[in-house]
Amino acid sequence: MEPSLHDLPPSSWPWPWLLRGAGQVVEQRVRSALAGAGIEELRPGDVLFLALLARGIDTIDALARNLEVTRQAVSKTVDSLVRRGYVVRAVGGADRRRVELRLSDTGADAARVARSAREEEERRLEAALGPAAAQARAAIALFIADSPGVRLRTAYARRSYR
Repeated sequence: MEPSLHDLPPSSWPWPWLLRGAGQVVEQRVRSALAGAGIEELRPGDVLFLALLARGIDTIDALARNLEVTRQAVSKTVDSLVRRGYVVRAVGGADRRRVELRLSDTGADAARVARSAREEEERRLEAALGPAAAQARAAIALFIADSPGVRLRTAYARRSYR
């Protein structure tokens, strides 16, 4: 029986596995932080929505554009977040047809916990990389930027959330 990559030490993994693995570590630590704060029902896509709303991306259309998914997909997740008390809908200023989305207090708390956990894991990764952290970040960013024809998609766009 041939060994799988999971049987090998991470130091021997291919780069794509290392990068994906680092992302999974961060995602799991964010989930643990949320659970520690008593917030256990959020999926990774929900956390992404809360982060975007916290950054001021506050309409169904804007979320759909940023996530590169349909308005219907965004509406479904927003409806779920509204039902669970993380997001509230508000009629937008002068244009009464515009519906703006806002984080509720619970949603803002969840977004803060998730952001804090993510930032802590980024600091941990940078500490592990040591003085090479800035150079590694720049090199990976350049690799991504210098990949014409490759479209990056969010985790939400790659998955089907129900």
